[in-house]
Parts: sequence; structure tokens; C-alpha cells
Amino acid sequence: MNTELNRIEYRIEYRIEYGTQTSIASFEVATVLVIKASLGDTSTEVDYLEHDQPD
Repeated sequence: MNTELNRIEYRIEYRIEYGTQTSIASFEVATVLVIKASLGDTSTEVDYLEHDQPD
């Protein structure tokens, strides 16, 4: 076996995305129903905490 073929290749991609939004959803696993969904411009800890709060 040629050991030169077993190298790990790393790729770094830089791209600018415009208009990207984040969705957070809570599912009931047994029935696959969406219990609560949140859409927003960011995906931070604060967004997850706000999603987790009862209505």
C-alpha cells in the first residue's frame, strides 16, 4: 500500500452568506410533531434560552 495516498487533506473555505437565517425546533420524538419553532437572524446561547422558555 502506498503511504503517500493516506494523507489527510484539510480545506478551509471562506464564503459570505447573505440572508441566512437560523431555525430552532423542538420535536416530540414519538410522533415527530414540532412542538415549538423559532426563526431568527442569529444562533447564540441567548436565542436557545429564549426558545426554551415557556410561552
